[in-house]
Amino acid sequence: MNDNTLAADPQYIHFKLVTTQVEMMHFAAVRGICNLEEVGVPAQHEFDDNDNFATHALGYVGEEPVSTVRLRFFGDFVKLERACVRPKYRNRHILPKAIEGVARDAGQKGYKRIVTHAAPATARLWRILGFTISDKAPAQFAGHEHEYVELVKDIALRNDAVTL
Repeated sequence: MNDNTLAADPQYIHFKLVTTQVEMMHFAAVRGICNLEEVGVPAQHEFDDNDNFATHALGYVGEEPVSTVRLRFFGDFVKLERACVRPKYRNRHILPKAIEGVARDAGQKGYKRIVTHAAPATARLWRILGFTISDKAPAQFAGHEHEYVELVKDIALRNDAVTL
C-alpha cells in the first residue's frame, strides 16, 4: 500500500506528542511545506519563540509525518495553533483524528476548552469538527493578509484528569 491509500484508512493514522529531536524536525518540515510554501507565510512569522515552549503534536500515516498542531496551555483553555496537513494527505480522517488527540491530551490535563483561530473561509470545517464561532471580534495576525475568527470547543470532562 502507498501512503495515500494508508491515509484513507483511519487505522493507519496516529498522532503523538513530539518528544525527540527527529520529531521536532518532522513538525518543522510539515509546517514549512504547508505554511511557508503553500500559504506563503514568512518564516519569521511562522516559527517563533513560542515553538520552544509549546507542545507539538504530529500526525503520521504509517511512518510518514503528514500533519502537525501546536498547543499552548493557558488558565482554563488550550490554544490550538498552526494546524496543518500536507496537501496530498488531506482527507476527512486526518484533522478529526488530530482534534480527538488534542482533546484527549488536554482533557487529561484537566482543560475543558480548546480555542483556535481560522480564516472565515475555513471556519466551516472547524464547525463540522464541533467548534463554535465565538463572539469576539476577528483577530489580525502578523504575516497574514486576512482576519481570523475565534472558534471554541468544549472538552468532555474526564475521570482520569490530573488534579491536585
